[in-house]
Amino acid sequence: MLAWSIFIVGPLIVPLLYSATIFVYLACLAPLVVCWNKERLLWPGVLFSLVLCTAVAFLPSWLSEKRAAWMTERITVNDFRATAPVTGRSLEIIRESDYTPQVAWRPFAKDSWGEVWETLLISGQVDWIRFSTHQDGLTPSKIGEVQKTSYFEPVKGYHCQIPGLPVQAEQHCIRLVKDPHLVADIQILFHDMKRTFPFEPDAFWLIKPVRWRMVSIQNRQDNAYQEVFRQSESTIQTIFRPLVFQPEGSGTSSAGTTVMWSIGKHYNAINLGAILKDLGYDLSGIEKGKTKRQTSEDLKGPPTEEQRQLVLWILEQPGHEPFNQEQSRVISDWIARASGYEEWTPERIAFLRKIIRDPRLTFASNFDTIFRRHKEVTKALLPDVLDTIEAKGIDRQQNAAYKGGFALKYLNADLLAPHANRILQLMQSRPGETREQLLYVVGKIGINPIPILGSINLQNPGQYTAAQIKGLCRAELRWSEDILSVLRPLITSNELHKERASPYEQYVLRALARHGDSMYAKKLLDQAHWSNSGSIQRQISSNLNRYRNSEIHCA
Repeated sequence: MLAWSIFIVGPLIVPLLYSATIFVYLACLAPLVVCWNKERLLWPGVLFSLVLCTAVAFLPSWLSEKRAAWMTERITVNDFRATAPVTGRSLEIIRESDYTPQVAWRPFAKDSWGEVWETLLISGQVDWIRFSTHQDGLTPSKIGEVQKTSYFEPVKGYHCQIPGLPVQAEQHCIRLVKDPHLVADIQILFHDMKRTFPFEPDAFWLIKPVRWRMVSIQNRQDNAYQEVFRQSESTIQTIFRPLVFQPEGSGTSSAGTTVMWSIGKHYNAINLGAILKDLGYDLSGIEKGKTKRQTSEDLKGPPTEEQRQLVLWILEQPGHEPFNQEQSRVISDWIARASGYEEWTPERIAFLRKIIRDPRLTFASNFDTIFRRHKEVTKALLPDVLDTIEAKGIDRQQNAAYKGGFALKYLNADLLAPHANRILQLMQSRPGETREQLLYVVGKIGINPIPILGSINLQNPGQYTAAQIKGLCRAELRWSEDILSVLRPLITSNELHKERASPYEQYVLRALARHGDSMYAKKLLDQAHWSNSGSIQRQISSNLNRYRNSEIHCA
């Protein structure tokens, strides 16, 4: 019945949604209809209707664009440019943490902003660049309270050496180092004013302002900063051309009809390359200096030697403080690209080991993917992962210990069994999240898991109950007979009379199916009064048909 209703109503959905638009344009044809049977007035009627349709279609959009241009003039009224070249030997780029353009704030990134910083450093026009992030807005009183910084400086010669490659005396490169907190000659501040347009509500007639951004450049003179440049950029939506009316509302509620708006247009767009050229910097060779979003395509392919070099410099920096956000991002970019390696040579494995064993690493995105998918990496780095777990524990901090510990349950028994004693020792010495993650794998280390997992109580589940059941589920099939003898009594008649099956009952049923007793699981589901019995049965049947006794049941 539902399908038949959709078949009938479906073709009418678009006309119904845009009925107001259809009505307006049909109304513009009224002169033509009136003059249709009047020979002398037919062509004037056609012309008048055509003029009306054209005016309705394009005049609101034209007026809207004029209004947007007027607002842009109002926003930029206090903008000004430097009257003479202003260059300094050091730059500090300060932005708010939620400054919205997703562009790179570091060299080497695949967008033109990254090319700008790289050109300034490599060409020797600046001695260093600091990138600073402020969490609470950039008011003059808070500029000195920047919370996160990254400091880059150009180097050459042996400082650029990549292990295993010859040194090139004239080679230039960029190094990310610990911030010495020097005072910059020039500060470039990026403000995100969001929706705080300084106008009365009636100024927004025919337009929809989206965002207002501003860049301010300050030059240090006589131990004080003086503003030498300001530019405001606005993003404004104008009325779509041609005019279209559409329903307004949220979800199933309707709030009437509104006009369709165009995609937000940037007025007086900030062009970093052009700004720096006006200040006197030479950026020849960079195409227009426009910002460009970094896409997923830019992250494909193996790491470049330049990226490897930058990661190596970060790792070789002295100190014990955790890597900052910028340093962690550089390392994570390398790991993300390295996940695409088809072959893991001993040198690549050694470099990855150097990364994950660094105690300052707090973010290791994609490491679990590499660790799970490449057997040679797993065999080589499993002892290192266990070392990091012993040192830090698994605490959901997205570091190598957490990522590696999370991946353990997906490894085959032949990889885990040689480390059985170490895993058991860690499970006993590290309660909490670490023990919970290791309970998943105790059935795959060559030892009967039942004595290790202990008793399971569904009536009063504890912290480790889910991990205990999933540990039985993921255990090697050679323990199935013993495991089934533990699983069958867990779901009693009391559980069968509940309104819904809890996650724990569902884990038990999946474990029964995975270890070869799907008939007993089906029998329990037939006897149960659970409202979700049908969906559980369908999921178990689907997994059995597609994956047989795979660990996919235990997810």
